[in-house]
Amino acid sequence: MKVNLMIACRKLKDLDVFSKSDPVCRVYEKSDSGQWIKIGQTERIDNNLNPDFKKTFSVNYFFEKNQVFKFEVIDDDGSNDFDLIGETEVSFG
Repeated sequence: MKVNLMIACRKLKDLDVFSKSDPVCRVYEKSDSGQWIKIGQTERIDNNLNPDFKKTFSVNYFFEKNQVFKFEVIDDDGSNDFDLIGETEVSFG
């Protein structure tokens, strides 16, 4: 079975001086060995502290298994320069 993850954020911290943060959300799943595996990331939305990301993620759902996901939101300043806005972990199962 697959589950679609849709991501939105509200009231993000503004880390930019002359504009608002440019958020991107990175999505990870914890492997059985405890390592974080990057599933992907959303698009960057410029100058927005309440983004509704268009990119979705389709992940496998296993009924009797605890699956842990991490959502890491960064302020993407371009050229691989970013600041961490925040992160959270959630579990399925």
